[in-house]
Amino acid sequence: MRWTMRLTVLFLGVCLVGAADPDPEPEPQGGNADEAFKRLNALAAKESAETFLKTREALLKKLQAESVRLAKAGKEARARELADRVALIASLEKDKRFELDAKTKVSDLLSKASVKGKYRQLLRVIHLPGDKAGYTEFRDYGLYSGTAYAGYNDLPVGYWVYHYPHWYIWKELAP
Repeated sequence: MRWTMRLTVLFLGVCLVGAADPDPEPEPQGGNADEAFKRLNALAAKESAETFLKTREALLKKLQAESVRLAKAGKEARARELADRVALIASLEKDKRFELDAKTKVSDLLSKASVKGKYRQLLRVIHLPGDKAGYTEFRDYGLYSGTAYAGYNDLPVGYWVYHYPHWYIWKELAP
């Protein structure tokens, strides 16, 4: 089991090697972070909860550091893209995965969830498949100032978008 976790962390780390590359034109739309997200999402179905959580936390730590580095380097747009992926990865739980096929791009998922760029700076993602009955497959709910909903507490105030089976909470309207 321990070797499996080491291999997984190594594998996810390899996906991020390009993320720290100082190349002025790295992969657009989060590139390696997108692959890492997809692999971690798939890992949730295969590994123990402990292995999954350790792998997720290691990945989050690397991506958060990279986002800070990008912001300090004046690459605000890329830092924001990566920060959105950090929020997406932080939302992954062993029993609350994203249903993604091989063709689904994380950038497309985030584009739909942000209502094609209407909102920016993803704060939180919560898993509520039961809300489909009241909100259909997709709903741009708008600003919600509540801090608790359906058993989730300490939620940030923000703009809510339901894209089945998740609510995406965004900080602000895009300029």
